[in-house]
Amino acid sequence: MKTSAPGKAGIIGNPTDMYGGSAVSCFISERAHCRLSSSDELTVNVSGDTVRISDRGGLSPDGGRFDLVKAALQALEVDPAASRFSMRVWTDVPEQAGLGGSGESNEKLIEAALAHGAFGTKPAGAGHGGTIIALTDDPDGMAEVLLETGAGKSSD
Repeated sequence: MKTSAPGKAGIIGNPTDMYGGSAVSCFISERAHCRLSSSDELTVNVSGDTVRISDRGGLSPDGGRFDLVKAALQALEVDPAASRFSMRVWTDVPEQAGLGGSGESNEKLIEAALAHGAFGTKPAGAGHGGTIIALTDDPDGMAEVLLETGAGKSSD
């Protein structure tokens, strides 16, 4: 069995929507995928790395890349000792691609926007990094500076 879900990019207000606030978000074409297959034991593969989970202790978080899947298996009350399947999860969204506010491409754009006189800036993950919002009284000049710095698109 295989399923997938679209990625989500928070444009404004993220993560306030998790706390009763409002946000403007959109779905992106990149997707997260999950495939379940029959197996002699419970194994989980996350983007090429595999772990075997033989008991409930194996579902404990350890700060690694399997923690999200382990939490899902716990929430679904999966008993590793009795479960016989292989789970493979992967994503089309590149890891550390600058979708968040700490992305290197966004940091460069924010620095350039502020140096060009922006009154303020905000990272706005919307694809593969390189997306910010800059408040300026010189939109044409700002667009030129941001494009020279590595932004892919601009609009008024």
